[in-house]
Amino acid sequence: MDEASDGQMGRNFGVYFKNSGLFKGDVKIFSLIETEYEPGKYGYDRLHDLAGLVNQGKLDSAGI
Repeated sequence: MDEASDGQMGRNFGVYFKNSGLFKGDVKIFSLIETEYEPGKYGYDRLHDLAGLVNQGKLDSAGI
């Protein structure tokens, strides 16, 4: 298994977002199952959103 893999990552997102100070309100976590990873799919698009925040220095990649 890849050392960077974290099967609990989705459960930890709320903590990461809250600790970043960039988000106000509650973080709600839900499960979504997709069979494809490509542009236009929720998981693909959100992962690229997170990468954008890391690239802008607004989110620390060490916590993800």
